[in-house]
Amino acid sequence: MIEQALYKILADDSGVGALAGDRVYPIGVPQDGALPAVTYQQIAGPRDRTFDGATGLVDGYYQVTCWAATY
Repeated sequence: MIEQALYKILADDSGVGALAGDRVYPIGVPQDGALPAVTYQQIAGPRDRTFDGATGLVDGYYQVTCWAATY
């Protein structure tokens, strides 16, 4: 799935790893989660259609958010 690929891209990135370590989460940071951290989530997913009907494809839009205790 795309979410698994997105997680792998973020978790394997050396820049993200240097700052957030393994703190890459879907949707939100756990309540007791340490910062800095990174979250990702799908924010829109319009279905692709043609004159013949639905194609089964989705244009997914994802948001990646970086969290820290300070600016």
